[in-house]
Amino acid sequence: MANHQYQLVLEFVESKGESDDCRELLDLLEAAFEDQPEVLVDGYDSGGGYFNLFIHTNIPLETLEVAKKMLDRERPGVAFRSGYRDFDLDDYVPVHPPGLTQFNLR
Repeated sequence: MANHQYQLVLEFVESKGESDDCRELLDLLEAAFEDQPEVLVDGYDSGGGYFNLFIHTNIPLETLEVAKKMLDRERPGVAFRSGYRDFDLDDYVPVHPPGLTQFNLR
């Protein structure tokens, strides 16, 4: 198992029945990164009207691109926000959507 430097978070608005959708998205991400030791799909958290998918990675921007392609294929048009942080730091770098200036877990 690789030591991962970054945590990438994909954040979605939660709606009724979303827990099944969240689990399905998590499964799709796990399949997308199955053969990539530099990426570990860690799990999810939900509450407050949002759910977050957590990915440990050494290549956050490349990991996000793979995740976006999967989402475009499996959930066309789904809206989400994303940011990543170094595990040694608290602040996230906002990365999606373009122009996002701040990212915090909600």
